[in-house]
Amino acid sequence: VELTVTARDGCGLDTGPQQSVTEPWSLQVVTPEALQAMLEAREVILRRRFESLLADFQQTRDRLISDSEREAATLAAARLGEAAARAGGETTEIAAAFRQIAGELANNRLLTEELEGRLIDQIATPLEQIVAGPVDRLAVACRSNPAAGPASADTARLLALADECLSQMRTVLDKMIELETFNEVVDSLRRLIEQQESIRRETDRQRKQRARDALKGL
Repeated sequence: VELTVTARDGCGLDTGPQQSVTEPWSLQVVTPEALQAMLEAREVILRRRFESLLADFQQTRDRLISDSEREAATLAAARLGEAAARAGGETTEIAAAFRQIAGELANNRLLTEELEGRLIDQIATPLEQIVAGPVDRLAVACRSNPAAGPASADTARLLALADECLSQMRTVLDKMIELETFNEVVDSLRRLIEQQESIRRETDRQRKQRARDALKGL
């Protein structure tokens, strides 16, 4: 479906009203099954993006331990702050993407209570809470209190905050993996239903053909 919007003003001069037309906006019309498959593929991409984000965050956190000299530890703390800020931004985008998936399902009347619980309550909302909580605290701590060395109280505090972020992020990642597994089961059931429907249609066709053949023999 291609949609354009036309706007016309109320100009009463001799030149007449002015008119403006938008660029065409294309809407792809698909079956409910195709839409669900497209959204499930998007979820997989988001999960892999989040996994990559977690791995980078973990690596930056580990540098704070390996850098034993004061200058190196201070630089590692600054990098950890940058990683926290980056993780906050990307995590916010991923949370918004999961909310968008739920919105598309709702707009097409495909959002079940279970799906909403997984997408919103178990993924999107916890991600937003992580950003507003431990990730933000870590970013502030890295800016205001740089590490003085691997054995310092500052370093220990930054490591504790980073570990809290990673722990909560991994919990949400587990939910994403559970969701992907759930989608795989649903997809298998969907294919099974399609096969059963195909068998039913073929059975009906053969039954009708036998009935026609029987009538011809009368």
